[in-house]
Amino acid sequence: AAAAAAETAASIQLLGLKFADVLDVSKSEHLQVEAHIKSTHGLDNGLDLHILPSQAVFTDEMGTAVQAFFLPDSNLHSGTEYDGVYHSLLRIPRWNTPQGLYSLRYVMLVDKHGSTVYFEPFNFPVTYSSSFRVTGSAVDLDPPALTNLILPESISAISLTTDPVPLNAYVCVAEYGSGLAPVAANPDLLEGLSVSFIQFESLKSPVPQLLTQHFDESSFVTTNSSCALINVSLPFTAWPGGWRVRALHLCDAASNCRFWTTRDLAWQKYRFDFHIANINISYHGFDPFDFADSRRDPDDFYYYDEEDDYYGGY
Repeated sequence: AAAAAAETAASIQLLGLKFADVLDVSKSEHLQVEAHIKSTHGLDNGLDLHILPSQAVFTDEMGTAVQAFFLPDSNLHSGTEYDGVYHSLLRIPRWNTPQGLYSLRYVMLVDKHGSTVYFEPFNFPVTYSSSFRVTGSAVDLDPPALTNLILPESISAISLTTDPVPLNAYVCVAEYGSGLAPVAANPDLLEGLSVSFIQFESLKSPVPQLLTQHFDESSFVTTNSSCALINVSLPFTAWPGGWRVRALHLCDAASNCRFWTTRDLAWQKYRFDFHIANINISYHGFDPFDFADSRRDPDDFYYYDEEDDYYGGY
């Protein structure tokens, strides 16, 4: 067993580790961690063997851990997977992050055969980095507040066969800390994450029809810097009839979030419904919502047929 451990240690070597001594998160949220790694069989990507990838683990003064990963497919900066220099970006958020010393606890390296070696800083040469200090963080504990919701009363979507018809709505927000969370390049990957979005649903389509739009501060209009313009291109299949806001989610850059359902918007006296006219679609047959009371159109006081399904009034 001792011989096997020695062979594994010889096949995976950490030849260098360095990073900056101080990270000012008010200027940058990323610390570059550079590692020179030599491996007889090459490092595993963390997916091939379904185990944790190679990484350096740091903890703050309260014991909270953060990791920098070393993956051949994405972090190899120079050399080869058998003898190369890796650059990994360790993200430390600006908002609500403890300032102070972050210490390296260990470096774990895993090769393609599943062999694992741990390197601890008390065994490092003096030329290796082992800690850094975080400065410049700020505190934001309050989620954004909704101050107004402006929807069109009706949309005449007659030209859906030729040009997309926009659904323009305005979400007005009070946010005095970190600002709304930025939307990533691919919002389709953001469901459930800390970003702002509004979701509309048809009240009459035979199957559920939803339209979701993510937004951030880049959506704010110049005439009213606190209101985000929600511009959704209606698809050709936009079902005619009643539509409403199904959900509204506001998140700031510090991951403080607040969620509103249709019921919440009604109780706060916001109009949440509108009408779409689309002559390209017609439906003949039984009203599918005769068998789904919770989806029927409400009356003037926003009562549904079922007494326990109440959305409040204006």
